[in-house]
Amino acid sequence: MKAVCFDLNKTLIKENSWRDLNLAMNVKSEEDDMLMSWGERGIITDSQGQNILLNIYKESGRHSKDNILKVLSNYTYNDYAKEIIKYLESNGFVIFLISGSINILVEKIANELGIKYWKANNEFVFDKKGYLEKINTLDNDKKAKVFQLKELCKETDISIKDVYCVGDGDNDIEIFKVTGKGITFSGSKIEKDAWKVINKLEDIKDLI
Repeated sequence: MKAVCFDLNKTLIKENSWRDLNLAMNVKSEEDDMLMSWGERGIITDSQGQNILLNIYKESGRHSKDNILKVLSNYTYNDYAKEIIKYLESNGFVIFLISGSINILVEKIANELGIKYWKANNEFVFDKKGYLEKINTLDNDKKAKVFQLKELCKETDISIKDVYCVGDGDNDIEIFKVTGKGITFSGSKIEKDAWKVINKLEDIKDLI
């Protein structure tokens, strides 16, 4: 068997769910950019960044589960996203969804698309009153994706070398390396790390 592993943000959906949520939770645009830069440069760990965000969320008073779900649910699928999942499954591929986004969003989209095997690097934990209490995260998003991919490969008895990975961000580079079959979009900042470059999701049909 073979599998295709999809990223979520800017891959299956058009939005950057983290940025949209941060701005809705009173994180200033420049603060969001700064935290992203600090994380990419190794100044802070992923968990340190999430703790900073968590404190801002709590201060905003907007951190109820209902409100967070409302913000996260405001997404749009990329063209041909639903169709390519069905096409690949009909041709015998197992579908994985691995994202550095938030578990409640990744689970929602996995259910909508009928994807059984999914992982998210960030788990939102809510208190008894329904307010966000903490964010559990694996501390390095790039390594987390490799770890989660290996877990799904073990669960499905699929060799990691038989997995095609579709993504667009820095956190996809490591799974591109371990599979040797990374697929990204034209204009993506990780084009040089990819095995193949596509213009749109439908182009996957011509590659595998």
